Amino acid sequence: MYDVAVFYGLEPNRSGNIICPFHNEKTASLKIYKDIGRGFHCFGCDEGGSVIDFVMKLFHIDFMAACARLNFDFRLNVNIQNPRPSETARIAKERHEKEKVKRLRLNKLKALGNEHRRLWEIIKNNHPVENSEPAPEWIDAVHRIEYIRYRIEILERII
Repeated sequence: MYDVAVFYGLEPNRSGNIICPFHNEKTASLKIYKDIGRGFHCFGCDEGGSVIDFVMKLFHIDFMAACARLNFDFRLNVNIQNPRPSETARIAKERHEKEKVKRLRLNKLKALGNEHRRLWEIIKNNHPVENSEPAPEWIDAVHRIEYIRYRIEILERII
């Protein structure tokens, strides 16, 4: 994914982010993942997917044209043939299921992010004063925020 982005003139910063070419924004909100199979995700417009999805969206072309373009641009020498209708239906169904799972995970990640912000506000605003007993909600937030961070980290790895 990283090589494809660079090839098409998009230079990721050190953390792998670029200005999203799919929506009008000035910040680098689109994450390019270097891990094989991870693809990309924009935290601004919520676009995401594989290398092929990226090329489809970038050039406004269909799946086969994107495959052909990648095949040509990267000299992959892959023989691209139209699959049988049954194979196309199977691929579409698998893709739909993967996208559904990914959307559910992203929604969970957003909910965890909101919970993390809420807990952080409790910790920040209820910090115990010297020589005083901490408030029970502060203690609960301190313990819970670590668990939320852990869950966020796990979800980020599998998205």
